[in-house]
Amino acid sequence: MNDSGNSSSRPAAEALRSTPPQPVDTVEKAAQKNARPAWVRFLQRMGIYFAIYVFSLGPMYWQWWEGKYLNGSRLVAAFYEPLLLLCGWIPPLGWFVNSYVHIWVFDLRWAV
Repeated sequence: MNDSGNSSSRPAAEALRSTPPQPVDTVEKAAQKNARPAWVRFLQRMGIYFAIYVFSLGPMYWQWWEGKYLNGSRLVAAFYEPLLLLCGWIPPLGWFVNSYVHIWVFDLRWAV
């Protein structure tokens, strides 16, 4: 028998066996490398929740107005009351919210 076919594959096979296995980053190790402190994650989430809260006022403006000034839902009026107070305390926020609500509110004076 001729071993010429096996002899060419022997060095490659032995080379594979002689190299030590390389460490593989697992999901846990990658997560630990990129992990942020808990307070940073908390602040990020609160920022996202606050943005959703502020941007939800635009489509809900008329329900809020009815709850505040007419016989509408008092729950909707109470839900947005902290935002109203915060806009009074922080004028740039009040300006931004007012400008954003004007996008959602159609003023009939401009249509005539």
